Amino acid sequence: MLGLLSQGLKKSAAMPDENDLREIEKVTEDVLEEHVADGSLSATEASAIKGATAHIATEIIMKSSVRFSGPLPPPSVLEEYEAVCPGSARDIVDMMKEEGRTRRFAAKCLAVAVPLGILLGGAICLSGFYCSILLAREGLGGKSIAAIFAAVGVVIASVWNSNSRKSKPKEENDDDKPV
Repeated sequence: MLGLLSQGLKKSAAMPDENDLREIEKVTEDVLEEHVADGSLSATEASAIKGATAHIATEIIMKSSVRFSGPLPPPSVLEEYEAVCPGSARDIVDMMKEEGRTRRFAAKCLAVAVPLGILLGGAICLSGFYCSILLAREGLGGKSIAAIFAAVGVVIASVWNSNSRKSKPKEENDDDKPV
């Protein structure tokens, strides 16, 4: 039976697919029918062999499937795209380059935005404390306390926002998924 499997796979391309599975099942059925007809196999044995062969063929196809991850498929896949739609391989490579530029730009923006946000938040907080001191000097105690609470509120809000972002599970990136 394994000879039938290998014979069916040798006829096919390097990577077996569902058509190969159907071909293997058909060849297996034909051979088993011949053996049942000449009496060398019982119908139960033939059925068991047929089931095992289908299972083995399915396993071979599943284990031989191709997976890749990353922004760019392997050259063989790009060649197939190019054969189907001329110019598509160049478009795929251009999209990958543009995505890389976009990611680098976003990383640079984030590298600037985070420290700038910390500095501006700190400046707002300090100005709130300074205003509360000025209001307290003028004898406006209630308003100075409100200014202190506002300044402390900015700090609490920024810490809260920072912690809530860290606690959220990261969404899976499309580029990290196997294709």
